[in-house]
Parts: sequence; C-alpha cells; structure tokens
Amino acid sequence: QSLRAFLAACGLEHRAQNFEDEEYTLENLLSAWKSDEAVAKGDLRELKLTLGECRKVLNQLGATAT
Repeated sequence: QSLRAFLAACGLEHRAQNFEDEEYTLENLLSAWKSDEAVAKGDLRELKLTLGECRKVLNQLGATAT
C-alpha cells in the first residue's frame, strides 16, 4: 500500500504533500506506530496534522493492524 492510498483511506489525501516534503514514508509511520503510538502521534503533529487528523491516521493504523 502506498502512503497516498493510506491517506486517502483516512480521508486525508490532501495532506500527502506534508509527508512528501519531509520524506516521511508509510514505512516510517508504521515503524513509529509499532514502536509506540505516542511516537507516531508526535511525528504526525510535527507534520502539521491537526489532532483530529492524527486520530484518523492512528485509527486507520489500528484497523489495518487487526
């Protein structure tokens, strides 16, 4: 799955550029999330996502993992 497809599944395809500007990949996100949800949330906040957008991404990560 690509990062753009993942973000589209979250309804956040308009945020793809934030990730690309920082060269932050889906693999980076998955690794951070597996390490600790707080790490992933911190990364998402640094990418300038709102709290609501962060929650959408984290929920999608949780749904994808199950």
